[in-house]
Amino acid sequence: MLLRHSSSFCCRSDKRSVPLLAAPLKFGNLRQEQHICRAVATNPAKSRHQLASGTGLEVIGLESAQGSRYPPLIFLHGSYHAAWCWQDKFLPYFHAAGFGVFAVSLRGQEVIASLDQAPILISHSLGGLIAQRYMVRLGEGEEHRPALRGLALLCSMPPSGNTGTAGRIMKNTPLLGVRLTWGFITKSFLRSKSACREMFFSNDLPEADIDRYQQLFRAEAGKVPVVDVKALNSNLPLPRPCSLHCPVLVLGCSNDRIVDRQGVEETAAHFGAQAVMLPDLAHDLMLDTRWQQAADALLQWMQAEMLLEN
Repeated sequence: MLLRHSSSFCCRSDKRSVPLLAAPLKFGNLRQEQHICRAVATNPAKSRHQLASGTGLEVIGLESAQGSRYPPLIFLHGSYHAAWCWQDKFLPYFHAAGFGVFAVSLRGQEVIASLDQAPILISHSLGGLIAQRYMVRLGEGEEHRPALRGLALLCSMPPSGNTGTAGRIMKNTPLLGVRLTWGFITKSFLRSKSACREMFFSNDLPEADIDRYQQLFRAEAGKVPVVDVKALNSNLPLPRPCSLHCPVLVLGCSNDRIVDRQGVEETAAHFGAQAVMLPDLAHDLMLDTRWQQAADALLQWMQAEMLLEN
């Protein structure tokens, strides 16, 4: 399913077409949008959450306005990213819509447990695979795990991992496949602006943004990861969940060079959901030029699934 950006669209749920009556969140004008984004991005509530292992976990969050009945949103990032990747655009967007928003530098289970109500978990790339594993374990009846109100998988690695996607890209576009493989092996995207753009962003993202995000990628590359990726990969492919405890959104991007459409469709089939494809967005949809298309689609999915009602 390919969604064209508009004020409304239909989202399918349980094989029924559900009209979305509420329009996407509008900031009014570009100056207002920039003001809101600067206010949240430069004045976040940062904290350290202590894991049982003793590792400190960074959380960037903003509580919802008093009296808000919306569930909190928790955002999980992918490789070479951290909580900062949600800070510029998605956090101010959803906070302005009335949500409490919390971006964590992996991992999020203990943050979920500390909330007063079940959150909607929004995950990206490798963070999506971690969220899928969490969902599978919920379905296996691990009752000590906090429940979710909803799960959104954005440009997520599929439950079989990235091997299939990488193989298809190498077969269909060999030169691109070689560049991407070389980029991840040598981490060329940390040094080359063209490699960084090709792997994560659209061609029209301003050069200044590429510079800034590349510096943040470099900072993350030097840190010890909280998640053991090798251990995670050893458990792939993930089994199908025995049961689904909440609605699942699987969203991909037509210009994503890391997770292709078939990877998105694999994830959707795994959770009995529909693959939603957004045009003109690259892998880092939350930072990309047309990021609000993704934010609008996410908000409208919540409305369609009635996740914002008591």
